[in-house]
Amino acid sequence: MAGRRGQGDAIEIRSVEHRRLMRLHDRQRRWRSLGQMRVVPVIIDWWEIRCCGRPFSLGDQVTWRLAWAADAWLPGELFVTLDANVETVPVTSLPHDDPAAARYYQRVIRSGPICADWGGTEPLSGRMALRGALLATWHGGGPEASAAPVTGFVRRIRTLRQRMQIGAGRRHAVVSGSELIDTTACPLEFDDSGDRADRGVVVDLEIVADGQRALG
Repeated sequence: MAGRRGQGDAIEIRSVEHRRLMRLHDRQRRWRSLGQMRVVPVIIDWWEIRCCGRPFSLGDQVTWRLAWAADAWLPGELFVTLDANVETVPVTSLPHDDPAAARYYQRVIRSGPICADWGGTEPLSGRMALRGALLATWHGGGPEASAAPVTGFVRRIRTLRQRMQIGAGRRHAVVSGSELIDTTACPLEFDDSGDRADRGVVVDLEIVADGQRALG
């Protein structure tokens, strides 16, 4: 009898979990149809993961703060184009007599469910087309991060490996030598030896609109 009860309990647990997943999938389909979800590549630098990042795997729901960048070391295939609203917000964390305060502006970009910090040297506002990359960060996004964190589902994880060369007395990445390697979980250690180095991970993140969350 005990064995039968154990089997019955296991079947009931699986049934409850199945119903929960079906409700979640239905809700996600509604979000997508309403434009409340969008899949974008998000880059996480290796040092962010080593310092403060938390382990995650395919299918996980995560909440990250994003920053916007257009760095040359990133492969162009990882760039996204956004039709975004841009707002410049006051920077109060730098003293007024700090020379950096006079030449730094904190901007926030919003495009559908995407929200990211974007530091720069000039104030910008209004709607504009932007092309660049989204980076997950646990260290702000400038002297004064203002963008709200985003929540999403991890749909793909790839290690970003780049060819390295010595130039101007230092080692730097060659974008044309980039390689993306699929994995099922974010690595916590990265190979930085030789002429090829793991620079971080690229996550295809399905971002959920503000206020939308997965069912518990």
